[in-house]
Amino acid sequence: MRPTQVRTHAIRRAHENIDKTLKSAEVILGQFDLTRQVESIVLSCFLVLRMNLLLMLKQLVFNNRNLTMHFNTEAADVVSNSKGQMSGILLNALQH
Repeated sequence: MRPTQVRTHAIRRAHENIDKTLKSAEVILGQFDLTRQVESIVLSCFLVLRMNLLLMLKQLVFNNRNLTMHFNTEAADVVSNSKGQMSGILLNALQH
């Protein structure tokens, strides 16, 4: 090979390597974009599931006759029976 041919061949190989590198970078960036899309879908599903869970818990609490809801209060003390089990909670009203 002549020196000009060697140089031309080296330049051609360098261009091929650059093209392969750019294609690989595009694939990697595409994976990042796909990951970002999946993450946004997962987060939105998580928020919906969390809201549904909170609604279900709210319904369970409000529909339970053994529980009494007290708003604007804080727990002052826990009352226990002779077996050491919790039998009630003493509440204090919160001042606004």
